[in-house]
Amino acid sequence: MNMENEVDIACGMDVHKNNVVVTVVKRKVKEPLLTGLYATSLSSLLQLFARLKELGVTRIAMESTGPYWIPIYRMFHPAFEVHVGNARRMKEHSGKKTDKRDSKWIAYLALNGEVEPSHVPKDEFLDLREIERVMKHLVEIQSGLKNKLRHEMQLCKLDAIECNGKLSKSLIVLLDGLSEGKTIEASISGIKHKRMREQFTRQLSEIAGELSKPLLAVIGALVSSIKALNEQIEHLEEFLCNALEPHESEVERIASVPGIGTSTASTILCEVGEFKDFHSADAFCCWCGMVPSVSQTNGKTYYGRLLHGNRYIKGKIIQCAWVAVTRCGENQFRSYFNEMVKRGKPKCKAIVAVAHKMLKVIYHLMIEKEMYSGTRHLQTRIKAKKRNPRVKNADPLNLLLDGFKFVSQT
Repeated sequence: MNMENEVDIACGMDVHKNNVVVTVVKRKVKEPLLTGLYATSLSSLLQLFARLKELGVTRIAMESTGPYWIPIYRMFHPAFEVHVGNARRMKEHSGKKTDKRDSKWIAYLALNGEVEPSHVPKDEFLDLREIERVMKHLVEIQSGLKNKLRHEMQLCKLDAIECNGKLSKSLIVLLDGLSEGKTIEASISGIKHKRMREQFTRQLSEIAGELSKPLLAVIGALVSSIKALNEQIEHLEEFLCNALEPHESEVERIASVPGIGTSTASTILCEVGEFKDFHSADAFCCWCGMVPSVSQTNGKTYYGRLLHGNRYIKGKIIQCAWVAVTRCGENQFRSYFNEMVKRGKPKCKAIVAVAHKMLKVIYHLMIEKEMYSGTRHLQTRIKAKKRNPRVKNADPLNLLLDGFKFVSQT
């Protein structure tokens, strides 16, 4: 219990999609001041807002269950101290589980300051974060459609086209023409670039006979879907770039780190918002999920898997670490990686250490408000583990007597 974070009256909310269960408790009062079920509609939440103000509530706590907490947080955050906690750390492990009991348990946790608030970006970044996440999902859907398109092209004998895994404009014109019922020659003639026309003519010269019309119809539908998704992604990218113009210096500061591009820098900034909300670089890395789980017993420390954190940053920062190590020439991160591998560290663990180091560098850059400098912001020296000196040809009896002397002196 943290005495400094205690309050006299607090509210606990068990949030659902269509309703929220509310319990208000007060210190030294046995029965709750308020227990009720409220709908998540605007009128019902306004009524709840007025009721909490009337009772003198200062702190509200809720679990971060899906996206349902976001509209409630936006409504109550300016006027109340709202804590959004991790549902895994707020569970009551004994007794029967009901919504009223859960909200009451959360209220008592908030009353005693035992809810560890999750990091929530400001309202501006909260909206930009949603755009960034929707863009990521659209790109994933588009990648799935592209894989399906390659499969259909193989069935339709069009796998001879060398597109290097990319859906170029010339290839789209060719596939659109074939899906509309045109011949291969007529579809190729619609391509503007002469080099691509010659390349497709050479690659498709061995195809004889008519292509399967049902498969061509499927290819046409896939191409149309990919084009539509591409337009939506470009529209969201343009909107996000315009929204991040006031924060252009911060994006450039993050992108100055080797291996990190503008897109990843925008993602990190939208997900985090204010870096000052984290009291240290270690806390920021822990929130991102780039810290292993630790268990200690009998004086021994064991490190397990990485913690659950922000999966949007975690996935991208590991990709950026690979880029910095393999494609950005000589830099401090590559030296750090190579030195760890030489010491016997597996590459998969070494790249996680590089990603962890990158997050620390980004945190210091944003706090100190300066651009990346490899010689200043990253130390490549790795300290070797201290080992107990081995005594060769030592007499066991003398070692035992030395141990007894040490015990007697202490």
